[in-house]
Amino acid sequence: MTNVIVPRNFRLLEELERGEKGIGDGTVSYGMDDDGDDIFMRSWTGTIIGPLNSVHEGRIFQLKLFCDKDYPDKPPTVRFHSRINMTCVNPDTGLVEGKKLHMLSNWQREYTMDNILTQLKKEMAAPHNRKLRKRAHSNRKTKTKTGRGVMPSELVAARKKPPPMEIRQVWAHNVEDEFRLIRNAIEHFPYVAMDTEFPGVIHRPSKHPALLTAHDRYDLLRRNVDALHLIQVGLTLAASPSAPPALAFQINLSDFDPRVHRHAPDSVQLLASHGLDFAAHRLHGVDARTLSPLLMASGLVCSQGAVKWVTFHSAYDFGYLLKLLIGRKLPRKMSEFMKLVHVFFGDVYDVKYMMKHCDGLYGGLERVAATLKVERTAGRCHQAASDSLLSWDVFRRMREIYLVKEGVKSYRGVLFGLEPNLHRDDKKKTTSSLESC
Repeated sequence: MTNVIVPRNFRLLEELERGEKGIGDGTVSYGMDDDGDDIFMRSWTGTIIGPLNSVHEGRIFQLKLFCDKDYPDKPPTVRFHSRINMTCVNPDTGLVEGKKLHMLSNWQREYTMDNILTQLKKEMAAPHNRKLRKRAHSNRKTKTKTGRGVMPSELVAARKKPPPMEIRQVWAHNVEDEFRLIRNAIEHFPYVAMDTEFPGVIHRPSKHPALLTAHDRYDLLRRNVDALHLIQVGLTLAASPSAPPALAFQINLSDFDPRVHRHAPDSVQLLASHGLDFAAHRLHGVDARTLSPLLMASGLVCSQGAVKWVTFHSAYDFGYLLKLLIGRKLPRKMSEFMKLVHVFFGDVYDVKYMMKHCDGLYGGLERVAATLKVERTAGRCHQAASDSLLSWDVFRRMREIYLVKEGVKSYRGVLFGLEPNLHRDDKKKTTSSLESC
């Protein structure tokens, strides 16, 4: 009996349906690129989550697969878009070399794209890629008291410089692809550090800042956020509170034009001096109206507590994101604002607020990082993704040094400057949580 040969397009439609349903445990996935002109279904995107107990653990790798008109008689071209060190991958181009991957060099028509991705994941977990187990230290660890916690001496000593972190730049041309990656990643990396950049403040307090109540501060925040435009959003994803960052995204928006929109000149000049290109944002940035539905569908927001948010002095950051998500001005009452923060973002931790309960920590993000001996691993200050990365690493170090025993739950849901009992009683510590709003 002659075997029936399935036509190419039918075969690809079958693979598309299989990819949309998901493969195995979800650590391998793929789908067709959103290119309306690709009538031959040639361009595909794959994602592999680095396997446990390998040097690739905790990272997400994106690949491009190109199925030419002779597929599946011949294998697709496979290229890593994420940097990776594997024997079968060209280190300069990211191309998976057919001669070095058994499945490609011995291609059979019944093989599929998910077979290729699964094979690559197995290769990542091969013995030569396994992590070395840490040796047990026989010497006794000395401990140093600091602030509210007890710190092992090895945390005081200078650590090795962390490997460089790739910041994924998100513009209008790739925003759909990057948010597809976020949707695939968020289940495995549900801890999100966030920072934004915006054009300063134009409304100032009428009295000394030390005399402002939380409601005064919120009123200033509301007036500024309602009047100004968001410029950048930085997101860093991690697997657990103690895990290193796995992914970092910098979303560049197009809505702000310093030639026509209100802003604080000093703030805009500062952003420009740190590499922000306003012309590029206007020409190539993401429209806020496009970003809002992508955020809603990403799994980042409205997660019912599944996603945890880590920030630094973030009342304004959440204000801008909420204005974008709800599509209107912020509510007049601070209590309504905090309810929206809870609905959209669930568990939030503001490192600036947490610092108030850690002896010896004060000042801005850079100062706190220097005190904790945390280095910036990518980008520059006053760029959203870089600052979100640094905020995450500062949070991790604070947990190690100050909060090993008590944990961080008591700090959940409070934003610095908007503490519910700010100035209500100077003798009381501001330890209220969101539930008291």
